[in-house]
Amino acid sequence: MENEQKRRRCAIYTRYSSDLQRATSIEDQERQCREECAKHDGWTIVEEWVMRDRAVSGRSLVGRDALNALKQGAKLKPRPFDCVLIDDTSRLGRNLPDVLRLAEVFQHHGVTLQFVCPPLNSDQPHFRELLMMKGWMDEQHSIALAARVRRGQAGSVLRGYSAGSASYGYKNVNDPNPNGKSDSILGVRLEIVPEQAQVVCRIYEMYASGDFSLDRIAQTLRAEQIPPPKGPRRNSLRGWSPDGIASILRNKKYIGINEWGRSISSRNPETGQYETRDRPESEWVKNDNPQWRIVSNELWRQVQQQIERKKHFGIPKLGGLDRTKRSRTYLFSGLLRCGLCGGPINIVDGTASTTVWYGCPTRRYKGACSNSVRIRRDLLEEQCNEPLRF
Repeated sequence: MENEQKRRRCAIYTRYSSDLQRATSIEDQERQCREECAKHDGWTIVEEWVMRDRAVSGRSLVGRDALNALKQGAKLKPRPFDCVLIDDTSRLGRNLPDVLRLAEVFQHHGVTLQFVCPPLNSDQPHFRELLMMKGWMDEQHSIALAARVRRGQAGSVLRGYSAGSASYGYKNVNDPNPNGKSDSILGVRLEIVPEQAQVVCRIYEMYASGDFSLDRIAQTLRAEQIPPPKGPRRNSLRGWSPDGIASILRNKKYIGINEWGRSISSRNPETGQYETRDRPESEWVKNDNPQWRIVSNELWRQVQQQIERKKHFGIPKLGGLDRTKRSRTYLFSGLLRCGLCGGPINIVDGTASTTVWYGCPTRRYKGACSNSVRIRRDLLEEQCNEPLRF
């Protein structure tokens, strides 16, 4: 046993969570792990198993590609490493059930976990009890930090500042604190970007006229090669889309009203995915900011009336396969993926009474993907269903 302790092939796992932490945190963690390895005779680093998760939250296992690779590596025969070096228990995760489960998985496959700070080793007696105590502290720190950040953001909104990324038409500008340190700020204010503000006004005018649908507005802006706003999610492709146009038409910032906290994200304990839910209006934080105004009250009123008319006479969308009766007949919508952008393949043209085509909606609705390949629904379903027939 003593010889086995002396000879260890070590992997390294590092993680930093978001823009609130420095990207160099990865380098600092790795340095700590290498220094820990050097303290033990016979311990060596397996360089191909030095794994890094960048800008990924520890509150969930979703998106932890490096960690998942280590788990799969632990199951290989022969096993490529005997130990995983981790700088701190919080780097493994900030959700206690996840942390305990991960420790069990590695131990089951004969892989030791070695934490640098605090110095914990999964081969030690009472390791699980100690990990539970430290893991609980890590989890509570994450919860408290989220509450402090949210409280600070609410205060910034009430002082007339912005909380979060800037909407299309604006840019974030730091307001320096004259009485603080050189990098201290009072808040982040929104500043109008004139060329984008002109596009916003034009979008409102087109929709208010009644001659332009959301899709036609998006197609017009794409045809004119007007730079689109950033996507709502990390790594999402930029492009003018009907959903993006609808979001602009409902954004009260353009009439100088900030409504913050309309929704909240929480982690689904079953799937590990973060889900967004609407909050009651009584919990919103509101503030008037006349300097943000881009659209007149009259143009805003005309657009909202037009939206209500379309909502009243249009087709209701309930989401999923229940949004329309026709959509329930499209077996493969959302199950296939575009080979270029990685997005889902859905119905992009046609109706039940005509020829229906599957294709890349990112190209169809945003023009942000070059995949122009389409396939008729009947041909696709025939090809995909054939192997299932007996």
